Amino acid sequence: MKSSIHNKLLTFFTCLLALSFAACETVSRPTAGKPPSTAETTLEKKTLVGLPQEPEDKRFVQEGIASWYGPDFQKKQTANGEVYDMYGMTAAHQTIPFNVYVKVTNLENGKSVVVRVNDRGPFAKDRIIDLTYTASYKLGMLATGTARVRIEGLGFVKEVDGKRVYITPASYQIEGTLTLQVGSFKSKDGAYSLVEQLKTGFRDVHVTELEIGTEKYYRVLVGKYKTPADAAKDMESLVQAGFTGAHLLTE
Repeated sequence: MKSSIHNKLLTFFTCLLALSFAACETVSRPTAGKPPSTAETTLEKKTLVGLPQEPEDKRFVQEGIASWYGPDFQKKQTANGEVYDMYGMTAAHQTIPFNVYVKVTNLENGKSVVVRVNDRGPFAKDRIIDLTYTASYKLGMLATGTARVRIEGLGFVKEVDGKRVYITPASYQIEGTLTLQVGSFKSKDGAYSLVEQLKTGFRDVHVTELEIGTEKYYRVLVGKYKTPADAAKDMESLVQAGFTGAHLLTE
Protein backbone atom coordinates (compact mmCIF):
# COMPACT_ATOMS: atom_id res chain seq x y z
CA MET A 1 0.00 0.00 0.00
CA LYS A 2 2.76 2.42 1.02
CA SER A 3 4.59 1.47 -2.15
CA SER A 4 1.49 2.24 -4.22
CA ILE A 5 1.03 5.65 -2.59
CA HIS A 6 4.73 6.37 -3.01
CA ASN A 7 4.54 5.52 -6.73
CA LYS A 8 1.46 7.71 -7.23
CA LEU A 9 3.11 10.62 -5.46
CA LEU A 10 6.27 10.15 -7.51
CA THR A 11 4.22 10.12 -10.73
CA PHE A 12 2.30 13.25 -9.61
CA PHE A 13 5.45 15.25 -8.84
CA THR A 14 7.14 14.05 -12.03
CA CYS A 15 4.19 15.34 -14.09
CA LEU A 16 4.14 18.58 -12.14
CA LEU A 17 7.85 19.09 -12.80
CA ALA A 18 7.39 18.35 -16.51
CA LEU A 19 4.56 20.89 -16.72
CA SER A 20 6.76 23.44 -14.98
CA PHE A 21 9.55 22.96 -17.58
CA ALA A 22 7.02 23.16 -20.41
CA ALA A 23 5.69 26.46 -19.05
CA CYS A 24 9.21 27.86 -18.79
CA GLU A 25 9.96 26.81 -22.35
CA THR A 26 6.81 28.50 -23.63
CA VAL A 27 7.73 31.79 -21.97
CA SER A 28 11.35 31.83 -23.14
CA ARG A 29 10.85 30.59 -26.71
CA PRO A 30 11.44 33.38 -29.24
CA THR A 31 8.61 34.45 -31.50
CA ALA A 32 8.76 32.66 -34.82
CA GLY A 33 9.95 34.69 -37.78
CA LYS A 34 11.83 37.98 -37.88
CA PRO A 35 10.13 41.36 -37.50
CA PRO A 36 9.48 43.30 -40.73
CA SER A 37 12.01 45.96 -41.66
CA THR A 38 11.49 49.50 -40.37
CA ALA A 39 11.25 50.81 -43.92
CA GLU A 40 8.33 48.55 -44.76
CA THR A 41 6.40 49.10 -41.52
CA THR A 42 6.66 52.89 -41.38
CA LEU A 43 6.08 53.48 -45.09
CA GLU A 44 3.04 52.45 -47.05
CA LYS A 45 2.06 52.72 -50.70
CA LYS A 46 -0.67 55.34 -50.99
CA THR A 47 -2.61 57.25 -53.63
CA LEU A 48 -3.44 60.78 -52.49
CA VAL A 49 -7.01 62.08 -52.69
CA GLY A 50 -7.52 63.66 -56.10
CA LEU A 51 -4.76 61.67 -57.77
CA PRO A 52 -5.65 58.76 -60.06
CA GLN A 53 -4.69 55.22 -59.12
CA GLU A 54 -1.61 54.13 -61.03
CA PRO A 55 -2.48 51.52 -63.69
CA GLU A 56 -1.06 48.08 -62.97
CA ASP A 57 0.95 48.04 -66.24
CA LYS A 58 2.79 51.27 -65.35
CA ARG A 59 4.36 50.03 -62.15
CA PHE A 60 8.13 49.72 -62.37
CA VAL A 61 9.53 46.18 -62.18
CA GLN A 62 12.93 45.16 -63.55
CA GLU A 63 14.99 41.99 -63.23
CA GLY A 64 18.69 41.60 -63.87
CA ILE A 65 22.12 41.58 -62.24
CA ALA A 66 22.97 43.81 -59.27
CA SER A 67 26.47 44.72 -58.11
CA TRP A 68 27.85 46.87 -55.30
CA TYR A 69 30.40 49.66 -54.94
CA GLY A 70 32.30 50.58 -51.81
CA PRO A 71 35.71 51.86 -50.60
CA ASP A 72 36.90 53.26 -53.94
CA PHE A 73 33.91 55.61 -54.05
CA GLN A 74 33.53 56.39 -50.33
CA LYS A 75 33.02 60.13 -49.63
CA LYS A 76 33.01 60.95 -53.34
CA GLN A 77 30.20 62.96 -54.89
CA THR A 78 27.18 61.08 -56.23
CA ALA A 79 25.31 62.10 -59.38
CA ASN A 80 22.70 64.06 -57.40
CA GLY A 81 25.35 66.04 -55.50
CA GLU A 82 25.34 64.06 -52.25
CA VAL A 83 28.40 62.48 -50.64
CA TYR A 84 28.50 58.72 -51.19
CA ASP A 85 28.20 56.67 -48.00
CA MET A 86 28.94 52.97 -48.47
CA TYR A 87 27.28 52.28 -45.11
CA GLY A 88 24.00 53.92 -46.13
CA MET A 89 21.02 52.43 -47.95
CA THR A 90 21.23 53.99 -51.40
CA ALA A 91 21.70 52.85 -54.98
CA ALA A 92 22.79 53.87 -58.45
CA HIS A 93 20.41 53.29 -61.37
CA GLN A 94 20.57 54.52 -64.96
CA THR A 95 17.04 55.88 -65.35
CA ILE A 96 15.04 55.94 -62.08
CA PRO A 97 14.63 59.55 -60.83
CA PHE A 98 16.70 60.64 -57.84
CA ASN A 99 15.17 60.15 -54.38
CA VAL A 100 12.78 57.44 -55.54
CA TYR A 101 12.77 54.44 -53.20
CA VAL A 102 12.86 50.94 -54.65
CA LYS A 103 12.60 47.46 -53.19
CA VAL A 104 15.41 45.15 -54.30
CA THR A 105 14.96 41.39 -53.86
CA ASN A 106 17.78 38.88 -54.25
CA LEU A 107 16.16 36.19 -56.39
CA GLU A 108 18.77 33.66 -55.27
CA ASN A 109 17.88 33.75 -51.55
CA GLY A 110 14.67 35.79 -51.22
CA LYS A 111 16.21 38.57 -49.11
CA SER A 112 14.96 42.13 -49.72
CA VAL A 113 16.02 45.71 -48.93
CA VAL A 114 14.58 49.17 -49.58
CA VAL A 115 17.04 51.74 -50.97
CA ARG A 116 16.89 55.31 -52.28
CA VAL A 117 18.31 56.16 -55.72
CA ASN A 118 20.90 58.95 -55.46
CA ASP A 119 23.44 58.04 -58.15
CA ARG A 120 23.76 56.95 -61.78
CA GLY A 121 25.11 53.63 -62.98
CA PRO A 122 26.09 50.86 -63.35
CA PHE A 123 27.42 51.01 -66.89
CA ALA A 124 28.44 47.37 -67.34
CA LYS A 125 26.14 45.94 -70.01
CA ASP A 126 24.77 43.09 -67.90
CA ARG A 127 24.02 45.05 -64.70
CA ILE A 128 20.94 47.06 -63.74
CA ILE A 129 21.69 48.50 -60.27
CA ASP A 130 24.67 49.30 -58.03
CA LEU A 131 24.13 49.02 -54.27
CA THR A 132 26.01 50.20 -51.20
CA TYR A 133 28.13 47.88 -49.08
CA THR A 134 25.42 47.72 -46.40
CA ALA A 135 22.57 47.02 -48.83
CA SER A 136 24.62 44.26 -50.45
CA TYR A 137 25.43 42.75 -47.06
CA LYS A 138 21.73 42.62 -46.18
CA LEU A 139 21.00 40.96 -49.52
CA GLY A 140 23.69 38.34 -48.91
CA MET A 141 25.72 39.18 -52.03
CA LEU A 142 28.96 40.63 -50.66
CA ALA A 143 31.01 37.49 -51.24
CA THR A 144 29.86 36.92 -54.82
CA GLY A 145 29.86 40.62 -55.74
CA THR A 146 26.78 40.23 -57.91
CA ALA A 147 23.34 38.63 -57.71
CA ARG A 148 20.24 38.32 -59.83
CA VAL A 149 17.62 40.69 -58.41
CA ARG A 150 14.15 42.12 -58.93
CA ILE A 151 13.69 45.90 -58.60
CA GLU A 152 10.21 47.19 -57.70
CA GLY A 153 9.48 50.92 -57.74
CA LEU A 154 7.96 52.27 -54.51
CA GLY A 155 8.06 56.03 -55.08
CA PHE A 156 9.06 59.25 -53.38
CA VAL A 157 8.58 59.55 -49.62
CA LYS A 158 6.21 62.26 -48.40
CA GLU A 159 4.61 63.22 -45.09
CA VAL A 160 0.81 62.80 -45.29
CA ASP A 161 -1.47 63.12 -42.26
CA GLY A 162 1.49 62.61 -39.96
CA LYS A 163 2.62 59.43 -41.74
CA ARG A 164 5.46 58.85 -44.18
CA VAL A 165 4.04 57.34 -47.37
CA TYR A 166 5.24 56.44 -50.86
CA ILE A 167 4.05 58.68 -53.69
CA THR A 168 4.35 57.22 -57.19
CA PRO A 169 6.39 59.41 -59.57
CA ALA A 170 4.86 60.58 -62.84
CA SER A 171 7.51 58.51 -64.62
CA TYR A 172 10.33 56.13 -63.73
CA GLN A 173 12.43 57.57 -66.56
CA ILE A 174 14.76 60.52 -65.95
CA GLU A 175 13.76 63.70 -67.74
CA GLY A 176 16.02 66.30 -69.32
CA THR A 177 19.33 66.20 -71.15
CA LEU A 178 21.81 63.57 -69.99
CA THR A 179 25.54 64.17 -69.67
CA LEU A 180 28.58 62.38 -68.25
CA GLN A 181 30.35 63.85 -65.23
CA VAL A 182 34.06 63.09 -65.41
CA GLY A 183 35.32 65.15 -62.48
CA SER A 184 34.31 67.62 -59.79
CA PHE A 185 36.72 70.25 -58.43
CA LYS A 186 36.77 73.01 -55.84
CA SER A 187 39.44 74.65 -57.99
CA LYS A 188 38.27 76.30 -61.22
CA ASP A 189 41.76 75.93 -62.69
CA GLY A 190 41.74 72.20 -61.94
CA ALA A 191 38.43 71.79 -63.75
CA TYR A 192 39.57 73.62 -66.89
CA SER A 193 42.85 71.71 -66.91
CA LEU A 194 40.83 68.50 -67.21
CA VAL A 195 38.68 70.08 -69.93
CA GLU A 196 41.80 70.62 -72.06
CA GLN A 197 42.74 66.95 -71.59
CA LEU A 198 39.34 65.70 -72.63
CA LYS A 199 38.86 67.95 -75.65
CA THR A 200 41.25 65.85 -77.73
CA GLY A 201 39.04 62.76 -77.52
CA PHE A 202 35.50 63.90 -76.73
CA ARG A 203 32.93 66.38 -78.02
CA ASP A 204 30.99 68.96 -76.04
CA VAL A 205 33.28 69.07 -72.99
CA HIS A 206 32.04 71.78 -70.63
CA VAL A 207 31.99 72.98 -67.00
CA THR A 208 29.02 73.76 -64.76
CA GLU A 209 29.02 75.15 -61.23
CA LEU A 210 27.25 73.45 -58.32
CA GLU A 211 26.82 74.85 -54.82
CA ILE A 212 26.41 72.43 -51.90
CA GLY A 213 25.95 74.33 -48.66
CA THR A 214 28.76 76.88 -48.51
CA GLU A 215 30.97 74.97 -50.95
CA LYS A 216 31.19 75.59 -54.71
CA TYR A 217 32.17 72.80 -57.10
CA TYR A 218 33.16 72.93 -60.77
CA ARG A 219 31.88 69.85 -62.56
CA VAL A 220 33.55 68.71 -65.78
CA LEU A 221 30.96 67.23 -68.14
CA VAL A 222 31.13 65.42 -71.47
CA GLY A 223 28.39 65.24 -74.10
CA LYS A 224 24.62 65.69 -74.26
CA TYR A 225 22.48 62.57 -74.69
CA LYS A 226 18.81 61.65 -74.89
CA THR A 227 19.09 58.18 -73.33
CA PRO A 228 21.63 56.20 -71.26
CA ALA A 229 22.19 53.98 -74.29
CA ASP A 230 23.34 57.02 -76.29
CA ALA A 231 25.95 57.76 -73.62
CA ALA A 232 27.22 54.18 -73.33
CA LYS A 233 29.98 54.46 -75.97
CA ASP A 234 31.51 57.61 -74.47
CA MET A 235 31.18 56.11 -71.00
CA GLU A 236 33.14 53.05 -72.08
CA SER A 237 35.83 55.24 -73.67
CA LEU A 238 36.16 57.34 -70.50
CA VAL A 239 36.58 54.26 -68.31
CA GLN A 240 39.19 52.83 -70.68
CA ALA A 241 41.05 56.15 -70.50
CA GLY A 242 41.24 55.81 -66.72
CA PHE A 243 38.26 57.98 -65.71
CA THR A 244 36.60 55.20 -63.71
CA GLY A 245 34.56 57.64 -61.62
CA ALA A 246 32.65 58.99 -64.63
CA HIS A 247 28.89 58.72 -64.27
CA LEU A 248 25.66 59.78 -65.91
CA LEU A 249 23.55 62.68 -64.65
CA THR A 250 20.81 65.06 -65.76
CA GLU A 251 21.51 68.70 -66.64
